[in-house]
Amino acid sequence: MKLKHCKLGEVVTDGKRIGHIVGFESRYELQAHDERTAMTNINPLVRFGGEFKDIGIHQGNIEIYKGGL
Repeated sequence: MKLKHCKLGEVVTDGKRIGHIVGFESRYELQAHDERTAMTNINPLVRFGGEFKDIGIHQGNIEIYKGGL
């Protein structure tokens, strides 16, 4: 799955679990003196059923859920 296909509320699977996209996280490289230098990665945040935390997972490791596991 590509990042451009990740939409809030989209139902996705990682092959084992089903969840939905609840947001996005970004990670930065830090330079001396804790200054943000460049955004290095954006990942969708997925909340899987039965879990009460949002997990940042690379978009290449999820796909749109089409029914049946």
